[in-house]
Amino acid sequence: MTALATDSGVDTVRFRWRGDADTYQGFQRRPEGTIEGYRGERFTPTEYGRMGVYPDGMVYIEGRANAMRLQNKEDHGLAP
Repeated sequence: MTALATDSGVDTVRFRWRGDADTYQGFQRRPEGTIEGYRGERFTPTEYGRMGVYPDGMVYIEGRANAMRLQNKEDHGLAP
């Protein structure tokens, strides 16, 4: 059995960077509210995926790569 991929590219990405504990506290005070995930993670949906922070200050944004690249939430294609 073989497989042939005609489209190649990036579907979903997660960018992470280290903030500090103040970032976590500030994120919890968002007027829109946040959702609590595993290990104390707080996150919120965005137009392209979601944005969140962990108690240790690790911040991330994740979503469809091409939608973020083109700033078009309707784009479901693969990023080159």
